Parts: sequence; structure tokens; C-alpha cells
Amino acid sequence: APEGIDVVDLGGASIMPGLVSVKSDLFIGTDSEGIGPVYVSADKFNPYADFGRAFANGVTVARLHPPSRRFISGIGSVVRFGAEGNSEVLVDRLDLLLNFNDTAGRGEAPYAEIRTPTSLDVPFTPADRDGPQTRLGRLAALERALAKAEAQEKAPFDRLTFDRRAAALTDHRRAQRPFLLDARRDTDIQQALAAAKILGGTIGIYGLDEGHLMADRLAASKLHCIVEVANDLLDTSGSYDPVRPLRRDLSVAAELERRGLQVVLAGQTDDLLLAAALAVKGGMSESSALRAITARAAGIRGGGDRAGRLAPGRSADFIVLNDEPLATSSHVQQVWVAGRPDWKRSVHASGGAKADKFEAMVVKAGLVYDGVGGVFENGEVLIENGKVVACG
Repeated sequence: APEGIDVVDLGGASIMPGLVSVKSDLFIGTDSEGIGPVYVSADKFNPYADFGRAFANGVTVARLHPPSRRFISGIGSVVRFGAEGNSEVLVDRLDLLLNFNDTAGRGEAPYAEIRTPTSLDVPFTPADRDGPQTRLGRLAALERALAKAEAQEKAPFDRLTFDRRAAALTDHRRAQRPFLLDARRDTDIQQALAAAKILGGTIGIYGLDEGHLMADRLAASKLHCIVEVANDLLDTSGSYDPVRPLRRDLSVAAELERRGLQVVLAGQTDDLLLAAALAVKGGMSESSALRAITARAAGIRGGGDRAGRLAPGRSADFIVLNDEPLATSSHVQQVWVAGRPDWKRSVHASGGAKADKFEAMVVKAGLVYDGVGGVFENGEVLIENGKVVACG
């Protein structure tokens, strides 16, 4: 480090990269039904919002999740949180969500296309019930939607029959953007694997509550697997199935890793450190669990060249913990974004931390985790203009 540089000594605290959430429900609001592939999560993102809830959990980068009610839902976006308007959209359009869960495909609500301007030659048509009405009808609904999109692309433009959702689906596939399939039960996971073959391209599968029952087939599929670790802190009574409750198991991530997959972790309440600790309890290694909420999550969900690691050239986004990351006594004390302290727990209740700006500085801590397995005792991070210059 250059002589005379500013030094912030955090004593025996731990530092690790800002956490990456692959399912943030911020900004969904009242859009519980969703409107299909024309819905882009970034359109509702407010860069000047209060991100205290995310910062308290150590999240600095998040994929904004579309509404989950419809079978073919909206498009997720990746954003980076920061104070005082320092937030930004990293990936505007990432993945299109398809829901193979308990609610989607059980009497999906009709969709009304309101054509503008409505006139004598452009009538207001009744709502169209084109979604699956049963769990078994979801694959057929997917094939119909793809066929409709393909037929519309080949046909001459007709203002009366033009379907914006079909056009959005065509644009998504033409751009070779990924799909994310939400599937929890073993039967739904089987359907999602079948849908992945129909869709082709890059596919991620999310949820996997019963993934331990399908571990061999998931490993053979080589899909990106994102395990939502149940922590029993979220009220899931509305999705309870009296016929057969979900057979959850903390070993899902460990079973998939044993078969060669690099798993990403998510948490029911966005408490990713708790999700990682529970995955370790289920047999996952601590090193893999920490990568699964930092570097791996950033790599497969966008922003992988900027977030998830403390390495030269990366944005200096990190969190300060009062203990080792997965210790039960550990809590996020500070959140630094682009080399400045954007949030501090001790003063958050009175309106948040004052975000000082340093051109260059060294941050010292008792333990420094770089996000890809490196752990440095009495470590230091050299930062210049919001970027990491060195870590060790």
C-alpha cells in the first residue's frame, strides 16, 4: 500500500464480498398476477429507494424476481444497491421465469389485452384464458405459446391480432437469453426438466425443495441449480398441500454438489448467511456455501464480472461482520459499496450511515474472505476509486 494512504482498521471483524440474492421480492408491489414476458422487473426499480432491509442481510447485488402467479411470468433483472442514488441496473433483461409450482397452472386468471387506441376498427376484446388450468397442462401451454410466437413472427403484421406477449417471447429467444424454471416437488421438477428440453439454451432451475429425490436426474441435465433453503421463518401456509406436503431436506445442496454440480443458494427470507449455514448443516462444505451466495451466484445470474469477489478490478462492494460469516452470533454491521460505507447498523435507525468518499484507502480486518475460497487472517483490502486493487 502507498505510504500515507487512509487506513480503516476494523479490528477483529470479518470482511467478505457483498452477498448476491437470486430472488429479491423488492418492487413487486401489487403486481401479483403479472402480465407475462412483457413484464420487466427493472421497470419498477427505484435507485433512490431505502435498501436498509437488503443491507441488513448483507445483500448488495440482487436479481429482482417477477410475480410468481402466472405460469409464463415476467423477466428478471439484476441490480446493484447503493445509498444516495448510487444504485444501478447491471442487467436489464436477464431470464424469463416459468413457474412449475403449487399455484401456477391451477386456474390461471384470464389476460385482457387492451389495445391502444381502441376504436371502431380496434375493438376491446374479452379477456383471453390462454394459460394452463391444471398442473398437467403446463407443458402443452408452453408448446402452444412457443408455436403462437413462431407463427406470429412469420405472418405479416396485423394490428388486430398482434400479441405483445408472443412478440416478447420471440425477442427473448432470439436474443438467446436464459430461462428460469421454478420447481419444488419431484413431479414438478420432472416437468421442468422436460420443459428445458423443449426450450433449449441456457436454463436455470430454482427452488428444488425435493431436489434430493431427483439428484441423479438433475446432475445428468447439467442445468444451473439454485436451491432455496427453507428456514421456517416465512409463512408458507398458503402453499401448503394437504394431499402431500413438501418433503424438504437440508441435504439438497450437498447431494447435488456430490454429483458434480456447482449449486447456488437462496433463502426464503433473503437471509443468505442463514441459508448457507443451514446448507452446511445438511452436508455442504463451508467454502462451497460461501461461494454459493457470492461468486457463483454472481456468475450465473449476471454481474459476474463486477460482483461476488474481492479481486483486482472488481467493485469494492463488501460487508463487515462481527464474527465468522456462518457463526450463529454473526450479524452484518456495515455495508460498503464502491469503496464507501453506505450502511451501518449502529446508526441505521436514525436514518442511515453518512457515506464518506475516499479516493484510495486500505481496509484492515481480522478475517478477509475473497469470495472464491481465500481466507486471510489479519487481512487487508487496497481500494482505489471504488475498485479493489489488491486483497491479501
